[in-house]
Amino acid sequence: MSGWLAGIFLAWRLWAWLLPRLDVSAAGLYLQDLVGRLSHGGSLGTWDLPASPGLFPDAGLVWFCQSQQVDPLAAQRLYGLLLGLLGWACLAWLLRCLWPLTKPQSRVYAATGLLLVLSLSGAGLDTWLFPAQHGAAWLSALGLWAWTLRQKEKPDGWLGTLIWAALAAGLAASDPWFALWALPPLLLLALRCRPDQWPRLAVAVGLGLGLSYLLRTSLKQHSVSLAQPPWDSLATRPWPSLAQAWAWWSGRLAPLWPLLAASGAGLALWAWPQKDRHSGPRVLLLGWLILALGGAILALRLDLPGLGWAYPCMLPGLFLPLLVSERWPAWNQVALLVPLLASLLCITPGPGLSGAAAQRQEEAGWLRSVLAQDAHYGWAAPGPARALRLVSQGGLVLAPVLTGKDGVQPQAWCGDRSLWSEGAVLQRPQFVLADGLDESVIRRRLGAPDRVLEHGGSALWIYQGPQSGSANERTRL
Repeated sequence: MSGWLAGIFLAWRLWAWLLPRLDVSAAGLYLQDLVGRLSHGGSLGTWDLPASPGLFPDAGLVWFCQSQQVDPLAAQRLYGLLLGLLGWACLAWLLRCLWPLTKPQSRVYAATGLLLVLSLSGAGLDTWLFPAQHGAAWLSALGLWAWTLRQKEKPDGWLGTLIWAALAAGLAASDPWFALWALPPLLLLALRCRPDQWPRLAVAVGLGLGLSYLLRTSLKQHSVSLAQPPWDSLATRPWPSLAQAWAWWSGRLAPLWPLLAASGAGLALWAWPQKDRHSGPRVLLLGWLILALGGAILALRLDLPGLGWAYPCMLPGLFLPLLVSERWPAWNQVALLVPLLASLLCITPGPGLSGAAAQRQEEAGWLRSVLAQDAHYGWAAPGPARALRLVSQGGLVLAPVLTGKDGVQPQAWCGDRSLWSEGAVLQRPQFVLADGLDESVIRRRLGAPDRVLEHGGSALWIYQGPQSGSANERTRL
């Protein structure tokens, strides 16, 4: 009973944690856009996808959430709740495989570990529970490590192994970070198994990698534009000095210092030998060090803009409540109560949406109130274009455009090219949200607007007359 009560408390605090962090950026909402377009007869072949498209299992969860919630922000929040509870189950399984715990104990320690990380996480890691933000890949890696640990005591047959290999292939094809996170610990943990189990595990690894390669290749064969990381820069870019590398890492990780401090304490206790431990925690520690250091070096060499590569830094923090209880059993109650109190103090439910999400909702309502009833399509910078289109639930069709020396160019990154390739939305927009666009370029292309409205720092240019397009043109969109 205590394990389920801990899960209910986690779900409550997670629901509050998600509300002020709902992401309305083009990257944060792209998977909802993708699933919505496909469910209305669109084709995956017309999409420009990122290098980690997050199609499995993210797209399935997004489809379920959209079937339950029409509002995209509410669907995103439901997705985060489901993924957080999935992470709770995977972490509890991993803890049971690493330490001699009962199911209720593992669930309690997993819930407190997640609450501690949620309470301390800062900017950069606060979107890990949103679609296509690598969270599903990271949590799935925890589950795969737990499965590999189980093979020493309760090995699966060939059927179960092949099923896990197929699941891993879908995850690696959807998000290559999954393979980078899962493989080093998996290979080391597999060496703990009996030698007669090695051929089965080797076949599983080979099958998973081969299938993931074929799946990504098939996307390209179906005309899907899949972005690729700048791998060429690994060979051509000179290695930075140690001081430059430290400045780069410290600058990126600066907002995470509370979480890094907790993870550092967890890492110290994890590395501190304990006579009652079996070899699993020590081997996983070595694998974690390899993937954490490798991910940091890869991020430095590719100059990655986000912090998805830093997800492994959370793992020692997730273990911290259990590690404190293991080292000092008399402190068990304190180790459990501190994360619970921290979650109550740091995760405060607000009256509603805050930040960019509330701004986009308010902006979408303002646009619908000031535009004519038959005005549906216009231009906007890539940032607000998708958010306003989805938040308005299809009431507005905004093409993401860039303005520069080449004029007005549609920007279809993480978007459906068929929506912008032809039609009045690109040739004769009915309005332009001028924020982030070069006004002189817009004037050269469309002329002076008929009306200009301002609201909260946003400038709306309204075009009427022949530039508004015909009803037939609007129907095609």
